[in-house]
Amino acid sequence: MKWHSWLAVTAGLLAVCVAPVAGQMGKGSLELGLKGGATFSKASSDGSEDIELKNLTGFVAGASLRIPLGAVALQPELLYVQKGTSAELLALAGATLDVRMSYIEVPLLLMVPFGSGDGFTPYAFGGGAVAFEAKCEAEIKSDLPLQDNFGGAITTKSDCDDGGGVLEGFERKKTDFGAVFGAGLRMPAGSGSFLVEGRYTLGLVNLDDSSDGDASFKQRSFAVQLGYSFTLGH
Repeated sequence: MKWHSWLAVTAGLLAVCVAPVAGQMGKGSLELGLKGGATFSKASSDGSEDIELKNLTGFVAGASLRIPLGAVALQPELLYVQKGTSAELLALAGATLDVRMSYIEVPLLLMVPFGSGDGFTPYAFGGGAVAFEAKCEAEIKSDLPLQDNFGGAITTKSDCDDGGGVLEGFERKKTDFGAVFGAGLRMPAGSGSFLVEGRYTLGLVNLDDSSDGDASFKQRSFAVQLGYSFTLGH
């Protein structure tokens, strides 16, 4: 099943779970949030000793729906998020390989505020997320000219599934599941609130799908996000 089919199924399940709860809330109790920010990802891998993994910077953007449940809140989200890793190729001096994997991610979080809710309000959250790969690109570049078989400096970019591309034969699972946890701060502004938060997503799936199955490639991503939320119905 393709990622957009999985997305439709997941969105439907969320709607079925959320609708009965939302129906019990008073008018104006739901909050819609829009957010975006930067991601810093580095895969966990036990692959080749000829590479050194480093952080890859990307972006995240999306929306959330906060549903009050007494002292806590349930928050489903829909995000477009870039993950992946950067790898220094030790066997090729000066060469770096960036693998940028973009996902449609659907977290379901439990939000726990601290304080009265008036003024600045810190909060913590945790939950799970399912992510469907939307795009994968690989780029190899070098600060130093490489002779040998390459005949000069390298700067090559391709889709991960291109035959003969940078990552030819990169067999991978395109659906990931992760654990999400983090903290944030709500600051009243006008009829809504500004949001500042940091979160860490721990990928639970070994994305390596090669026939030998010896390698391990799991997503590890930290995100810093800014956003604005407002009450629906006002």
